[in-house]
Amino acid sequence: MAQGWSSLLEELVNRVADCLIATSDLDYYMDLRGVCRHWRFSTADPRSYQQEPRFRTHPVGHAGRRQVLLLQV
Repeated sequence: MAQGWSSLLEELVNRVADCLIATSDLDYYMDLRGVCRHWRFSTADPRSYQQEPRFRTHPVGHAGRRQVLLLQV
């Protein structure tokens, strides 16, 4: 079964990724990138595009800015 998911078309993987980014759901976006090597290479790496607005966090609450820790795998 895992082989079937990992062979999804790159276009479909990117559509799902774009939906996750559009809803500011970076946690799930990073989970999606971690599914398999194909999905990771099919999607943009936030560490490489730190200035891109899609990967910036939005201010929340009294703590200032929400932070996302991006670990190297």
